[in-house]
Amino acid sequence: VARFSPDNGKILVVSGDRVAVYDHTPNGPERRHELGGGWWVFGAAFSPDSSRVLTWARDAKAQIWDLESGGLALPPLEHQHGVQRAEFSADGRFILTVSRDQSVRIWNAASGKLACSPLRKLGPTSHLAARISPDRKRLLISQAGHTRLYDLSTSELAGPLILGAGIKRVGFVGEREYLLTVNQDNAVQVWDPARGRDPARRRLPAPA
Repeated sequence: VARFSPDNGKILVVSGDRVAVYDHTPNGPERRHELGGGWWVFGAAFSPDSSRVLTWARDAKAQIWDLESGGLALPPLEHQHGVQRAEFSADGRFILTVSRDQSVRIWNAASGKLACSPLRKLGPTSHLAARISPDRKRLLISQAGHTRLYDLSTSELAGPLILGAGIKRVGFVGEREYLLTVNQDNAVQVWDPARGRDPARRRLPAPA
């Protein structure tokens, strides 16, 4: 896996148990840091400001690396089992982690502390999709044909259940925060949280 940083100044490469960061220069990539090692890395991502890298691995930890020093910026974000997915919120203030311990956790990206109570006993998470709302107050989770909206201040359900088989990606749209789902067949639907089961708009056509 390889990707550019948001500012296009760096390149992130993940291979097995190794994560390398390169400076993107006119003369070609120049290695800056190698991050960690020893455990199989499931994935890695840049922070929105390109100053840090988030990695998640089989060792039940997500780790945040400072790209100036090449060292850890914070203590590891720990689960009981391997972390399958992780991401920064759009503003870089929070980190979302999804683990094989059947939990989803939201962390403060500045302190490394939990920002709210974990959502536990969610069942198998291998096909779970999750996204933090732009106002950082809600969490959208889709799993096994069910999509649920949670209030992050209480970790309780915040809206009606949405039904949709094979949802692989979820997100928020616009100021009213409509919910966006993408199915396994790449069908796109937009939902109004207040209406729950009924799409706010019909299925959008796939590009020709």
